[in-house]
Amino acid sequence: NESDQDQLDQIVQDNGLASELQVAADIAVSEGEVWWRILVDPDQADVPLIRWHSRGSVLPLFRGRTPVAVAFLSVVEHDENSGRVWRLFEIHGDTEVLNVMFEGTTTSLGPQVDLRAHPDTQDLAERWQHGLPVLAGRVINKLGRSPHLGVSEYRGVEDYLLALNET
Repeated sequence: NESDQDQLDQIVQDNGLASELQVAADIAVSEGEVWWRILVDPDQADVPLIRWHSRGSVLPLFRGRTPVAVAFLSVVEHDENSGRVWRLFEIHGDTEVLNVMFEGTTTSLGPQVDLRAHPDTQDLAERWQHGLPVLAGRVINKLGRSPHLGVSEYRGVEDYLLALNET
């Protein structure tokens, strides 16, 4: 709809999509896929934000080939002195996003803790009910043998690249 064009242009500009899409393409080529999520944060922007993620920080739940829920993992804090690690899971599903935090160590997830237990998450809502389909997904470079993993363009030459890097 032409009446939406100004708002779409604003979303593209505020997300810096020209450069962000290049980052997404680089991740997809090297890892075989890239994951995206949409979030709303009025403190950051007046439009929905699109963020791109490595599959190393994503835990998807598949039904067949389709992800029906996706958890994005981030380390809120890693205290080197005590070894304590606070991990936030932002879980996207149909109609809502759940935020769940755990306090553990570098080797264990630990128990779930209240979001207010850490200053960086104390204002974060535990549940955001948006009424929309899953606001996350993936862009696959190309499928391999597993329907759940994309294939890197560097498959088969990883050892050469690592050896070159060490040299």
